[in-house]
Amino acid sequence: MPKRKHAQERLEASLVALKSFATELGYWPSKEQWDRYASEHGMLRYMSIYHHLRRSWNLLRDDMGFAPREIGPTEEECIAALREATKTSPLLPRRDYEAWRQAHPGYPSAIQIILRLGGTWNMAKEKAGLVTIDPSHDGYSDEELRSSLLECSKVCGEKFSENDYIEWRENNPGHPHIATIRARFGGTAEAKRALGLETYDIGSPTEYTEAQVLSSLIRFLRDQLNIDVYDEWRKQHDGPSITAIRARFAGYEEALHRALELYFN
Repeated sequence: MPKRKHAQERLEASLVALKSFATELGYWPSKEQWDRYASEHGMLRYMSIYHHLRRSWNLLRDDMGFAPREIGPTEEECIAALREATKTSPLLPRRDYEAWRQAHPGYPSAIQIILRLGGTWNMAKEKAGLVTIDPSHDGYSDEELRSSLLECSKVCGEKFSENDYIEWRENNPGHPHIATIRARFGGTAEAKRALGLETYDIGSPTEYTEAQVLSSLIRFLRDQLNIDVYDEWRKQHDGPSITAIRARFAGYEEALHRALELYFN
């Protein structure tokens, strides 16, 4: 399949998923909520959608017919809903809660509860003081979690960060979420140590001066964001060519500056 057609199909699938996600939530999600959901389900994050459509987050909301976001259910309301539902299903798997909610409108959805109470269904149940068959378990065995970390290390190197894992998982769906690994092993670093993988050493906060830190970061940005590195990346990810960028902006540097402003905002 041509790359352009594949990119268009992924965009369309992501927009359908975004509308479905917002409908399930009952309100328009924040960009952070969508990016987390998109990473977990192999969809495009907001900035990738923006790259294709040039639509702000609020304009996307208007396009899909959602009102400005209202405050969602509180933590107390989510806990109360879980406890009420356990009266008919003591172990309360997610599918039972969703079936119960269909008969009891007005209670928060399962996805609202997950987002409010920790990130996974079992974490939410634990926070509500409910029974879980395997606390913090999210459907993966310990061996499957370790296998995913090892697979990531083959691509990203042994010292990969949590952000590296999240990006790798986005391109390799079917692997556990980073929150599952944190919950099971007490943190990603602990899981990597158990596998004999290298981790970043945490130095003393007074080991470097502010100027030394900033100098290193500037060199890092220079090396990672130069035009040649981008050109190699875009060939693998169907990004716009340097010529296409210059046709839209005054040059690569101006486009990069605009992109960084959006990213940090």
